[in-house]
Amino acid sequence: MLFNATALPNPIVDRWFFNEFPDTEKPDAIDFLLPPGSYDIEVRLETMDGYIMLLAPETIVEGDSEITLDAADATVAINWTALLPDGEKAQGDIYRYDSETFEVIEEIPGNCLYIINDLGIKNTKHGVGSSIMINESTAIVGDTEMTMGACNVRIMPSNDYLISRKTHVTGIDGGYVIALVSDALQSADLSNNPENYKVIKPEFVYTPFQPEPQVFGEGDISIA
Repeated sequence: MLFNATALPNPIVDRWFFNEFPDTEKPDAIDFLLPPGSYDIEVRLETMDGYIMLLAPETIVEGDSEITLDAADATVAINWTALLPDGEKAQGDIYRYDSETFEVIEEIPGNCLYIINDLGIKNTKHGVGSSIMINESTAIVGDTEMTMGACNVRIMPSNDYLISRKTHVTGIDGGYVIALVSDALQSADLSNNPENYKVIKPEFVYTPFQPEPQVFGEGDISIA
C-alpha cells in the first residue's frame, strides 16, 4: 500500500503542501510540515484493489498535532468498466505467471493493444482532489486473475465528490476515448453505453507557421 497526501489551505490560495515521502511503502503515519492555519487534508491510499480517498476538511493547525483517518470509513465504492463498440470489455494482453517463479509462461492476446486510464477526483466544496494516470493490465497467477490500473476508488460518504475517468484505448482496428462520470453519492458499477460511440475522422490542416510536414526520417512525420 502506498500513501500520498495533500494539504490545501482553507480558504483556497495559490499554494498547497504535499506530505514528506515516507521511508517505507507502509508507514505508520504521514508527516506534514505546515505553517499555522486551516487546511483541507486529503490522503490517498493506493492498494492492489484500487484507490482509497480519505478527507479531513477544515483542520486547524496551531502546533504539533495528530489526525487519525480510518480507511474503513471509505464505504462508497466506484468501479469502472470500459466497453468497446461491440459491447466487449476493453482488455489488453493477459500475462499468466508461474506461481512459484513469477516468470511469464503464457501471453494471451486481448482485444486491445493498450489501455490508459486517467482518473480525476475532486471535492467541489473543499477544493482538494487527485489526478491519477496509469496503464491498465491483467495478470493471472495460479488461479487468481488480477487487473491492475483499473482506477477503482473508494471514498468517504460525501455529497461533494465528483469523480471522472477517461480511458484511452488503442484498439486492434482503431482508437477509442471513453469518458465516465459519477457524482459519488453512492456506490456504483459504471460502464459506458457502446451505442453512444461516434466515429471521428479529424482532418489536419497545415498552418502558415508550418505549411509542410517536417520529415525526420522515413515514416516519421510531425504536423503542427
